[in-house]
Amino acid sequence: MKKRKSGARILYAFSGPLQEDLERYQLLAEFLRERGWELLGLSEGWELQLRRLLEAGAVDAVVAEPMSSLWLESLPHVPPWVGTREAEGGRFWVDVDWADLGRRAARHLREQGYQRLALWEPQRMPRLAEAFGGMRIRNRAGLQLLLEEDDSPLGICCVSDFQARQLLRLAKELALVVPEQLGLVGVGNQEWQSLLAGRSLSSFPVPARDWARSVAQLLEEALDGAPARGLLVQVQSLRLRESSRRKQEGLLPQFLGWLEEDVADPPAMEELARRAGRSRRSFEQQIKTESGLSPYAHLIALRMQQARRLLRESDWPQRRIGEEIGIPDPARFSAFFKKHQGLPPGRWRKQG
Repeated sequence: MKKRKSGARILYAFSGPLQEDLERYQLLAEFLRERGWELLGLSEGWELQLRRLLEAGAVDAVVAEPMSSLWLESLPHVPPWVGTREAEGGRFWVDVDWADLGRRAARHLREQGYQRLALWEPQRMPRLAEAFGGMRIRNRAGLQLLLEEDDSPLGICCVSDFQARQLLRLAKELALVVPEQLGLVGVGNQEWQSLLAGRSLSSFPVPARDWARSVAQLLEEALDGAPARGLLVQVQSLRLRESSRRKQEGLLPQFLGWLEEDVADPPAMEELARRAGRSRRSFEQQIKTESGLSPYAHLIALRMQQARRLLRESDWPQRRIGEEIGIPDPARFSAFFKKHQGLPPGRWRKQG
């Protein structure tokens, strides 16, 4: 089928947790509309519906979990395809940087005093398991066996907040005290999972906007016939909560997490101070005491970090990058970047 770059129709297959899928779908649709493309979402039975759409010439590309080569060969033709998790064999894909997440989760759990670490891994995730020395738990029996071997504090990383909630329920059945005996870290930062669990869950947010931006970029490359490649999305800073807080920490990790949620338009300092239960002056002094930097200096650093990443990894114009970090005026963005980087953004991008 002839690829139509203008007015392309993209199929998105819902296959993960509904709330996460909906957020990703909406953000991806936003990025594709900017290109003049249409996004069609399908859920149960999408495989059969895809066949019919391909036969009718109504789909130009697909965003879905990677499928087997045998299944793909059974299609009328194989459209450009971006997988929603890591894939092999010369395919496009976008996935969480599980290796980096594992290292950060393991470091956090050690800092909280957990002497043993493990990964709650019902499915096989080798990149994530590396950070835990291959120590994996897949079911209740495995957890009980690990607890019988040693009674020292155990820290566990789960691949989702849903699994962290399930493990919290299992801990209650086994009369384990959380977080003193068992610490849990999840992925997704889904508040409603904490509400259902009855205890707030420490969790790594996955930036859905970065994921959608990466998928849109690879779709464009796939439709252009570029060589296949994968992109990794890094999670944001851990949101530290009850499930893994064995030691009382300062305000800095929480403050940075709040800023990362919306670098372009962060909450006012008074609001952040209120969340921390402090006056604005006390809050600002505490951040500076812990880090040596003012809250505003941290915001500048995060905006510069995001601007450099977008200049390096995307072909976005400077105006759009400025909008993404909260400086929509191109002249102001250029002056801001040069002041803190030493070079104008255009020259820095060329040299990078």
